[in-house]
Amino acid sequence: MANGGEGVDFASPASRWVQGYLTRQTSPIVAATVAVDPQQLDRYAGIYRRVTPNNAFTRPFQELLGLTLVSAEDGKLKIGGKEFLPTSAHLFRRADRDMANVAFVEDAGEIYKVSATGATVCEPWWRAVSIVAVLATLMLGVLIALLMTPVWLLAWARGRLANRGGAALRLAPLAAFTLLAITFVLPFFIFMSNDTAAIRALSVPSGYSLTVLLCSLLYPLLSAIGLWRAIRASKAGSFVRVHAGLTSAALLAFSAYAAGIGWVGARTWLM
Repeated sequence: MANGGEGVDFASPASRWVQGYLTRQTSPIVAATVAVDPQQLDRYAGIYRRVTPNNAFTRPFQELLGLTLVSAEDGKLKIGGKEFLPTSAHLFRRADRDMANVAFVEDAGEIYKVSATGATVCEPWWRAVSIVAVLATLMLGVLIALLMTPVWLLAWARGRLANRGGAALRLAPLAAFTLLAITFVLPFFIFMSNDTAAIRALSVPSGYSLTVLLCSLLYPLLSAIGLWRAIRASKAGSFVRVHAGLTSAALLAFSAYAAGIGWVGARTWLM
């Protein structure tokens, strides 16, 4: 109740009664808004990526799935679809708040958005587009693979794929994505489960942690195999080669990112 705001204001009569009692005879003092140069507001517009993750386990989810769009219009900013009004050239308050709760600062040519929950950095347009393109290609490729796998397995069982690139060309990207999912989702769900024994198992070499380690090593390897087969399988259909090639390339791009944050050859007991 003290924090207030979305996610804390529970939708129950008791909660509203308590909030009404605590705020009785009180009028919020709203911070005055100011006019900011539109060019300055345009400098803050862009796609922001979190740079202060809570921990190594949640970092990929917060960095990639927590991308935030900031846009400038009519003398204010929109952050994640919500309006923010300027109280100075660098401070902004959400339209339904009485005080500034977001700041924009520039350091070494980078623009950062800072709030009580952490900091994000404005990505160059080419990098933001690359991130979105890799994730979109990966999701589309996996969806196609899930739909087509029964057809490919039936054709493989009938011996119809031997001269058309084989089953490995078609199934390697899906297998690689499955291992990628295990690598990242298994630790996440273990932490969300609050299972003390399972959480402790990630902090030492165990069945859980070694599974994550093995999968984190295998999915980049399968991605490379899928891309190589797509390049070499000249007798396979164009659709199959393009699907396998683009999906495997997206998986390899994700692998490069994962390697940079310690999630290829991931040893959870050292994180």
